[in-house]
Amino acid sequence: MARLVLPMLENFSHCLCAATKASLSQAHAHILKNGISLPETIQIFSKLDHFGHVIRVFSYMLTQGIVPDSRVFPTVIKTCAALSALQTGKQMHCFALVSGFGLDSVVMSSLLHMYVQFDRLKEARNVFDRLPQPGVVTSSALISRFARKGRVKETMELFHQTRHLGVELNLVSWNGMISGFNRSGSYLDAVLMFRNMHLEGLKPDGTSVSSVLPAVGDLEMPLMGIQIHCYVIKQGLGPDKFVVSALIDMYGKCACASEMSGVFDEMDEVDVGACNALVTGLSRNGLVDNALEVFRQFKGMDLNVVSWTSMIASCSQNGKDIKALELFREMQTEGIKPNSVTIPCLLPACGNIAALLHGKAAHCFSLRNGIFNDVYVKRVCGFAAMILLDNTEDYFPCRYGILLCVFLIFLASFICNAQVLSTVADQHVLDVPPGDDNTPARASPPVAAPTLNNVPPFGKPLSNQGQQSPLGYRQQQELNQPRSGLTQPLSSPNQPLSGTSVPFSALNQPFGAGDSQNLLRNLPFASEVSVVRTSILGVVLFPLVTLMATL
Repeated sequence: MARLVLPMLENFSHCLCAATKASLSQAHAHILKNGISLPETIQIFSKLDHFGHVIRVFSYMLTQGIVPDSRVFPTVIKTCAALSALQTGKQMHCFALVSGFGLDSVVMSSLLHMYVQFDRLKEARNVFDRLPQPGVVTSSALISRFARKGRVKETMELFHQTRHLGVELNLVSWNGMISGFNRSGSYLDAVLMFRNMHLEGLKPDGTSVSSVLPAVGDLEMPLMGIQIHCYVIKQGLGPDKFVVSALIDMYGKCACASEMSGVFDEMDEVDVGACNALVTGLSRNGLVDNALEVFRQFKGMDLNVVSWTSMIASCSQNGKDIKALELFREMQTEGIKPNSVTIPCLLPACGNIAALLHGKAAHCFSLRNGIFNDVYVKRVCGFAAMILLDNTEDYFPCRYGILLCVFLIFLASFICNAQVLSTVADQHVLDVPPGDDNTPARASPPVAAPTLNNVPPFGKPLSNQGQQSPLGYRQQQELNQPRSGLTQPLSSPNQPLSGTSVPFSALNQPFGAGDSQNLLRNLPFASEVSVVRTSILGVVLFPLVTLMATL
């Protein structure tokens, strides 16, 4: 059809735009056969996002000896960026230089944007330095990318260089720097940039405020947050849902629960993002029951996977392990598919209550859905807690089976993912929150380092015979409360959670979850682990532990 229509039309661009995807190949062949304007064809194919046709037509141009002009080069360079073809883009860069377009601002700007998209900041900076007169769009793109990579010094140098060249950076440029600093973890620089922006007479908008508030929360600067909140009220930015969500998140990080709830209550229209921020903020401040109540009120809304994962993580980290499993079942019933963050948040709950079947089911679910990263180390720790809690004599009948089990935990963790072993040990073994290297999340009474001399023999229950219990604070609280076990697999989401009592109540095992945690706490590689140290300890301890286990 295209072959019959194309010869009768004078506007070939309109013909290509109206052509279907199936007839594009026929139109392409007819264009090449009749020698129709190839640069115009490249432009149309680029607008239709048919980048493969752009490369083919450009190659045909070169074979026909047609030299590309200043319109063709930017289009083909954009195509290279869209196809993630860095090497082809570099070839286009060389071709543009030898063709005399090395000083063309449009061509060089296209090259700069391509290098920025590929995170090749060195090449992008070289192109920027060769520009005769940088524009505000080009300068903003490069500055924001440097800021996003956390390269504060280079960002500020480029910022001052741009202003020295006479380029007036607009609000978008400042917002890009603030957002980039925040995303790279340079929170103080983001706050300072926001302040300088306001001092220079620019009026921050909703994007500026929502970009700087997370940095204020991470710095735990409630006074600065209150000032920004007052600015939001003064400028009438309250209806902006992104600003409201950022305010709730900031107050939650600053442990201002009342202000956080007040901001949420003032919302005219409840948003899912604000709900997630409120639930996360309440959980972060230990108000898990309030977070559950608020979450139940939002069940009528279209909650996403972030909402469910936040609540599951909150319950798992605050001792409500059964509730975490119930929420996971409800999540599956609602048709929400868990992601790579949900499963690692669920596995510690399975380990805390010795729900071995649930842990295995979660592991199988992660395998079926291709969730491999960040799961195996937590699975090792969770399964080890279950083994130490209920099946010690079955798995390790020898006298020193506990030491062998602990050694295997760290050996398997090192093999799976040595990089995150320290973080996992702190969060899921020692109950230390992320980012806290000194203070545990839940205070535990000081205990002496457990040795083989003060450990009761197997089969004899622990008792308070004038000495302090080696169990942590969290485990002591859980032992005082009757809890029901979980004997049903996750494959039956509609069945209620029930089962026999967990071995916590019997307390007939010589080593429980608290004992294993205190034992791990005193190991030399429980806080900060390096690959070299773990390797050396593994080589030294393996023969020793093996010899002790055989005695």
